[in-house]
Amino acid sequence: MKIAKTLRHKITNHSRIFDATLEVYNLALSFIIEVMEKEFGNLEDRTSKSIVPEVEKLIHTTKSNPLPKYREFDQLFL
Repeated sequence: MKIAKTLRHKITNHSRIFDATLEVYNLALSFIIEVMEKEFGNLEDRTSKSIVPEVEKLIHTTKSNPLPKYREFDQLFL
């Protein structure tokens, strides 16, 4: 498995206008991280590029994927 590195940059001078958006973003990100931790055994042989569509299949309801394993993501964040 390839390891990806991310950088974190703090948004400055926003006068608190992004607080609600950042809260939702952090909740959604935490949800996805928990899904990835639970499903790591099924994802560990994937490349970092192919993990994204696999996780999307686990959380998003679509016409071709009507019952994803973690369908509450769409209920909480759409």
